[in-house]
Amino acid sequence: MGYYEMAEIHAVDNDSLYKVLESKALKAFEDKKYVEAAEIYADTELAFEKVCLQFIDLEDKRPIITIQKLIAQHADPHNLAQFAIANEDYQEVIEQHISAEKYLDVSIYCRSKKTLNCIISIVRFLLNNFPKRLSRLMAQGRKPDISKLIPTLITIESPAHIIEIIKYLEYAIYNLGETNQAIHNFLLRLYCEHQPEKIMKYLENEGTDSTLVHYDIYYALSVCLDYQAKTASVFLYCLLELWPTAVDLALEFDVKFAKEIASKPKDEELKSNLWLKVACHEIKDKTDVKKALELLEECDLLKIEDLLPFFSDFERIDDFKEPICKSLKEYNQKIQELQHDMEECSKQADRVRNDLQNIRTRCIRIDANDATRDPAAPPIAKPAGPNKRPPTKQHTPQKVALFADCFKVTRIFST
Repeated sequence: MGYYEMAEIHAVDNDSLYKVLESKALKAFEDKKYVEAAEIYADTELAFEKVCLQFIDLEDKRPIITIQKLIAQHADPHNLAQFAIANEDYQEVIEQHISAEKYLDVSIYCRSKKTLNCIISIVRFLLNNFPKRLSRLMAQGRKPDISKLIPTLITIESPAHIIEIIKYLEYAIYNLGETNQAIHNFLLRLYCEHQPEKIMKYLENEGTDSTLVHYDIYYALSVCLDYQAKTASVFLYCLLELWPTAVDLALEFDVKFAKEIASKPKDEELKSNLWLKVACHEIKDKTDVKKALELLEECDLLKIEDLLPFFSDFERIDDFKEPICKSLKEYNQKIQELQHDMEECSKQADRVRNDLQNIRTRCIRIDANDATRDPAAPPIAKPAGPNKRPPTKQHTPQKVALFADCFKVTRIFST
C-alpha cells in the first residue's frame, strides 16, 4: 500500500481527503500518467477550469474524454460545451447544441468554423429538424468530402428534404467544382426520381465527350431507362455511339428527334441506314406517298429505289413519277460519265500498247571495235592471252545488240 492510499484511509474529513487526492493527481500528472491523473481529479473539488487547463494542450486526448464524462455526470452542459470548444471538439459542440434543441446555434457555429466534415455523422438528424438552414450552411462552408455523406443522404426519403439535398449537390457540382463520380451519379438518380425536367440540362452541361463526363454513362443509362427518361436515354445511347438503338428509341416518341439523331453520324453509309429506319417507321404499312417524298427532300442520301420496297406492289407509279424520273436522270448522267471514263481508258490502253510495240523493235547495233557510247560503261574488248578459250569462229566480227534504254521492258515482254 502506498503513501497516498494510507493517507486516504487516515483522512479525518472530506477536506483532508480532497487535499490527498489533489496531491496524488498532481503526482500522476507529473509522472505523465495522464489518464490516471484525470480519473483522480474527477473525485476532487478543484475548479473545472483549472483542471482543464492542465490537460488542454496534451497530445494524448484520452484524459480529456474522462473529463468530459465527469462534466456530463455533473449535468453541466454549459461547461461541457465550453470545454469542447476549447478542445476544438466540433462534433461534441454540435451534439450539445442538438441535445438542447438549439438548431440555430448549430448553424451559426458550423458556419463560423467552416468545418463541414464534423457534421457528417449527424447530418440526417439535422436534415430532419433543420433542413433548409442546413443546406444553406453547407453551401456557405468550404468544400467537404461529400462522398462520405452519401450513405446518410441516400436513406432520406422525405420530399422536402430531398429538395434540400438536391440544392446542396447542385451547389457542390456547379459552384464548388465537385468531380466525384459517386456524387454525380447520386444527383442524376435524384433527378430521375424527383426532378426529371433537370436531367437534360445536367447531361448537356457535362458535354458530349464520353471521356470527360463525371458520371458513369452505363449507370446513368440504366437509371434513365428505369425511370422512362427517354430523351436522356437517347442522349446517352448517342454518347456511347449506339446510333441504331438511339434512333429506334427516339422513333417511339418523337420522329423529328429521331431524324436529328439519324443525321448526326459522319459515316454516310451509317447515316443512310439510320434514315432507312426512319423511312420504314414512317412509310411501311401506311403507303403514305407524301411522307416518302418529304423524306427524299430531307435526306439527300435516300433514293426513291430505297423507299419503293416499303410500298405494296399495287401502288400507283404515277405518284412517284417525278422522283423516279429524277433518279433515272441521275443514273443516266452517271452512266454517261462512266462511258466517257471508259473511252479515255481505252485510248490510254491503245497508246500503251503502241509504245510497248515500239520498244520491242527498238535496238542499236555496234561492232566490237566501236567505242562504247556510254563513258561509264566498261569497254567491249576482244579475248586475249594464252589462257583464253579460242572462239568458236575464228576472227569473225562479233556483233553485239545493246538494248540500253529498254532493257527492263524487253525482259518483261520477251518471256
